[in-house]
Amino acid sequence: MLGVTEPALYGINLRYKRPLISAMIGGGAAGLFIGIFGVRRFAQVAPGLLALPAFIGPEGLANFYYAVIGCVIAFVVSFLVQYVWGLEEEVPAVETGIEPALSGDETITAPLSGTVIKLSDVADEVFASGMMGSGAAIIPSEGKVYAPADATVTVLLDTKHAIGLRTDAGAEILIHVGMDTVELGGKHFETHVAKDQHVTKGTLLLSFDAEEIKAAGYDITTPIVVTNAAEYPEFVQEDDATVTAGAAFLTLKK
Repeated sequence: MLGVTEPALYGINLRYKRPLISAMIGGGAAGLFIGIFGVRRFAQVAPGLLALPAFIGPEGLANFYYAVIGCVIAFVVSFLVQYVWGLEEEVPAVETGIEPALSGDETITAPLSGTVIKLSDVADEVFASGMMGSGAAIIPSEGKVYAPADATVTVLLDTKHAIGLRTDAGAEILIHVGMDTVELGGKHFETHVAKDQHVTKGTLLLSFDAEEIKAAGYDITTPIVVTNAAEYPEFVQEDDATVTAGAAFLTLKK
């Protein structure tokens, strides 16, 4: 509602798929309405409900009212589609031929080399607040991201800046390279794996040109988040100030 979409996108929509499709249908219905009535925005603002005043124009409030109606259509249609369609209770498992590990401690290795910082020190409030889950962040010293455990690739966006993994032991990990780097549209990034592919610890997942990304004005701090951290009563982060890819990074205890 305030323009912060990543918790819903990574935590719910991509995970369960049906909410994402419902949101797309609702957005399409709202877009059709807004297009028919020629709704215009009169200021450059970040998306969200607080941006609605930007639709107030010199010709009165009609344009603003149509924008509000468009938002209502998006919410209502998305809700109704999802309500009728329903939500699968379980996320469909990807067949890998590998038996899940027994419950117990799981060590997540560092997917990048660089300087470790607390997740709460990340510039993006979505990650710093813990909305996405628990974890830590690394300021990369090189532009390579490796698999932190034996896992299956569950999320791989066209923008190539983020990757989601489900380890063989059940941890769900999101590696998000940089802040707002989705805006680059995949420029300066390269993927080396495919969605639903099973990878072993140390497999190269992504590579990126850190210097070019920084030159474009983006912070390359990379959060590594366990999105299902609630399933782990104890969560231990290694104290090292710097880390090498493949070294122990996080320990999850059930």
